[in-house]
Amino acid sequence: MIAKHTSDIFDHKTGNTKQLNSKEKDKSSSIVQLAQPLYTNQNIINGLKQGQADAASEFILRFGKKINCLVWRFLGTDQEHDDVVQQVLVNILNSIRKLKNEKSLEAWVVRVTINTVRKEIRTRKRRRLDYCLPEQLDRIGSAQSPDQRIMLRFYNIVEQMKTEDRIVFILHELEGYGLVEISLVIKCSLATIKRRLLRARNYFATAAQQDTLLSDFV
Repeated sequence: MIAKHTSDIFDHKTGNTKQLNSKEKDKSSSIVQLAQPLYTNQNIINGLKQGQADAASEFILRFGKKINCLVWRFLGTDQEHDDVVQQVLVNILNSIRKLKNEKSLEAWVVRVTINTVRKEIRTRKRRRLDYCLPEQLDRIGSAQSPDQRIMLRFYNIVEQMKTEDRIVFILHELEGYGLVEISLVIKCSLATIKRRLLRARNYFATAAQQDTLLSDFV
């Protein structure tokens, strides 16, 4: 039976509809309102453009974990991790006005994160910094668990790759992005993405085969 009025509800126990009294109407209305999302992507975009603190909080709640994870994926264990994440957020706020389509918000967040990390990697290479910190490499022996030693070795190889190869390698092998998706996110041709991934895979395989910890995983 279909209720004739919006104030009627279906009783699953009796199979009948019943009319709500005024208190029940108010309660029912409250439940519906609470179930609705407070922010859509467009609300967040508009709020960030206007400098609204609530929109910023909602943005961090929705995308903060992804940004944090991506930075970790690209840089591994890193003393400056929090600083890089903070810089990503600053770059997002500074460039939010360029974003027009709410449907592309997540892809845009990934793109800004990648661009920020790319700049960080290139800056470090110019300074000839080693991403795997010396004190961490010194502890690759018995002081580290097998999983930690493997992870440190993994990033010690990845960090020697060309920057663009490294980005594609991490997105595809660790984050599970498809090649077409990667090409759209970083705005690069599919053919170029394929070349970079192949080059990165070959580099990693060659280096890992010479490492007793990683050779079994190649």
